[in-house]
Amino acid sequence: MKTKTHESNDERTKTNWNQEMVAAYEAAKAGKACPNDFYAAYIQGLGKVGPGHELCFYVPGVHNVIDVVMPDGTGAFSEEPLEKIQIRYPGAVVIGFDIACKLIQEVDAKRYNIGQFTKSTEAEFFEMLECLPPMGWHCRNNKESFLMSELTCGAITQAFVRIDKDYYSGHVTTNTKHEDLLQMVADSAK
Repeated sequence: MKTKTHESNDERTKTNWNQEMVAAYEAAKAGKACPNDFYAAYIQGLGKVGPGHELCFYVPGVHNVIDVVMPDGTGAFSEEPLEKIQIRYPGAVVIGFDIACKLIQEVDAKRYNIGQFTKSTEAEFFEMLECLPPMGWHCRNNKESFLMSELTCGAITQAFVRIDKDYYSGHVTTNTKHEDLLQMVADSAK
């Protein structure tokens, strides 16, 4: 399917963009042809319309979604259209929920300096090791690491690393492996 290039915000207001996106969502959900090729491609890019692929109100660059958009274009909880949402949340747009989640992960990665480690202490290392069951606890060749099982935010948690008698801490995602933690500590020391 050939798609048109979306016009810039100078040529079309955000409000019109969002109204057309909701119309495309409704058409796709009903199995009807979408009136605009750009929005059809966007909706198709979601893979499907349904659970996990809803639209939401979101302000780019912030840590949370405002509300889920219902097929009539209003918020599921606020019961308000985008125009009213934008009064309380300037810059709010309608965007795919899964895309908003990826953008939030990027915001959180910057907020918590993912992968950056700083010196810690032996006392802090053992206090955190003993407060909850650790995730991914590894100890070999005088190098030890673990992740906190209490998550900081989303899939982000605090990691603790011991290399010989030196201790470090930093934030990482929950799927970070022991070898990667050691490399992050080495990179942070540079």
